[in-house]
Amino acid sequence: TVISYLDNALSLDDIKNVRDELEMGGYLKKKLLSIKGNKSKKKTEESVPHKFISSDGFEIIIGKNNIQNDEITFKVGKDSDVWMHVQDIPGSHVIIKTNGKGLDSIPENTLLEAAHLGVYFSKGRESTKVPIDYTERRYVKKPSGAKPGFVIFLNNKTLYITPSKEILKKFNIDL
Repeated sequence: TVISYLDNALSLDDIKNVRDELEMGGYLKKKLLSIKGNKSKKKTEESVPHKFISSDGFEIIIGKNNIQNDEITFKVGKDSDVWMHVQDIPGSHVIIKTNGKGLDSIPENTLLEAAHLGVYFSKGRESTKVPIDYTERRYVKKPSGAKPGFVIFLNNKTLYITPSKEILKKFNIDL
């Protein structure tokens, strides 16, 4: 998953946040930098998830790394929001905010747009017929002791997406 996030990094801060995640997980040693004189170490800006608005007006939030995936899934996402993730491929978690109305309130067009974004921010971006699972956030659980970004889920449905330049262009994304 880390390679996928590095592939999708849009800034140096995104890359630094992936490094921070690897340090927190014990995969890399923390880099010690000395501070000389009055110069202070430039702090990495806190990375924020991608945010988009569907053509139907629904907010779509996408994690940039495993820590953000946990945050948007379990802190930002409410039980009635829709959660998405590509099937068996490293990638970002996607949350569609439903404002308490649940999955049935989401128009098919918004589901398709969010699914395209989910596939784009995964290793499946250049594939065809990529399966992406979705369910209400209430059915997504984190096993005890699991690493960041790892979840299990129930009651899901699956869409098969071949990334579309036209749909992604609506979000200023070039395929």
